[in-house]
Amino acid sequence: MPRPVQTLEYEAPPGRWRFSSATPDPALVGSVQEYWEVEGRLHPFREPVPPYALTELMVNLGPRHQMVTHAGTSVWERAWFSGLHERAIVIESHDGTHLVSARLHPLGAVLGFRLGDGAPA
Repeated sequence: MPRPVQTLEYEAPPGRWRFSSATPDPALVGSVQEYWEVEGRLHPFREPVPPYALTELMVNLGPRHQMVTHAGTSVWERAWFSGLHERAIVIESHDGTHLVSARLHPLGAVLGFRLGDGAPA
């Protein structure tokens, strides 16, 4: 069953962008926290991402991004799985953004089980 989508639009000095999010189907709540999409025409930007207790499976539908960590810089163009991390990372884009993501609970993502009932996801 489709879930309601909430969309917010922003305009600020970095540019214009739209952020949409939706909650998962109740059968997936133990594995998936939310789905989200962001799309924008932005000036080059750097976004710090602090550590948090969820994982991300992101698909890049727009220009390439860079990830900057204490260990160095890497480029990602198509997809990215971000696991739990101990330190903040920085996401950098020079040409705007268009990402689609599933924000996952770590154990549900790794084990493929819905948390709470032990059934396969």
